[in-house]
Amino acid sequence: MAIYHINNKILDINNRIIIDSNNNSIKISQSELRILISFISMPTKVWNKDELLQQGWPNSIVVINSLTVAISNLRKVFKDANIIISHKGIGYSLNANTKISQINTQPSHQLNELESPQIKTIKPSLINILLISSILFFMFSLWFYYSWNYTYV
Repeated sequence: MAIYHINNKILDINNRIIIDSNNNSIKISQSELRILISFISMPTKVWNKDELLQQGWPNSIVVINSLTVAISNLRKVFKDANIIISHKGIGYSLNANTKISQINTQPSHQLNELESPQIKTIKPSLINILLISSILFFMFSLWFYYSWNYTYV
């Protein structure tokens, strides 16, 4: 098991809590935990939004707003708006002193519960966009046609 130190706080990954210097604890979501561990694993990396979405919500389809909310929540937990820096048009990076202490309590062959298989982000193709646009145009045309040809009694 690893103990993560972020600035003057400790991250307890087993209980998904962050403990401050006064021994107060704040619970974070599983997605926020995964994002935070990603930041800690590569503290100088600027993570793009797709990478963080894959890390925070593996095997799930989520909107970008979910990432924005998770980042905002982490900033509130740390009471520091600058702990996670926004790089406009690129992504986010961690701005904190980090330290990882290793405590070996399980056999090395066991998988960490936070490890997840790598997934590919599905981007909309031009064909899908054209198909959906055509369907919407057709539906709008039908609505427009019938709304003009309907006789009111």
